Amino acid sequence: MFYKLDYSKVIGVSVFLERHSTRVPVGKLERKQGQYIFTYSEKYLNYKKAIPLGYELPLTKQYFEAKELFPLFLDRIPAKENPAYPEYCMQFGISPAEKNAIILLATIGRKGPSWFVFEPIWEDSFSSKDLKTFRQNLGLSTRDFAICFGISQATIVRIENNKASGVEVLKFLDILNEFPEAAAYYIEKYASALHSKTKEKVLYKLKEKIGDKS
Repeated sequence: MFYKLDYSKVIGVSVFLERHSTRVPVGKLERKQGQYIFTYSEKYLNYKKAIPLGYELPLTKQYFEAKELFPLFLDRIPAKENPAYPEYCMQFGISPAEKNAIILLATIGRKGPSWFVFEPIWEDSFSSKDLKTFRQNLGLSTRDFAICFGISQATIVRIENNKASGVEVLKFLDILNEFPEAAAYYIEKYASALHSKTKEKVLYKLKEKIGDKS
């Protein structure tokens, strides 16, 4: 993998039924207060071609909880005795000593012999506060920040003041904050309305950040 994700921020697993060219949301697995909780999507329960995730998770109920990981999920995690186990872990940048079952399912257990596939559910780690920090670290006003990344100034102000969730905007900015090369590329290509001195300053700061990461 040419990038590294911090899987310690995974808080659950989304389950999908994948067949040929379709992928249908099935439900999600989380761990809360020492309990494993699986919840079927209401739409999936009404899906004509729905099949149960496992015998212990019948479609007659929507919500299940247990102190131990449900066997069908446990079966998806490769055995540590497998000689290839360290290699599986290396592919996702996790330690072979990792014990968190949710993290293991979101990485080395995400695909298996069944039609069900797992995807990580990430903690909402990039917040309105992080947006403001990102902007201020670049030394930009809300106006210039908006010009840099093609977002309206009003949207930036509302998110920073917690008057709008801005989920998609925060996802976009999370990527640019994590990959300063992408932020610099975006500014070089699309921020033509930015003052030349401001552009020079912000690109210099991004290049410093790129240097710190290398």
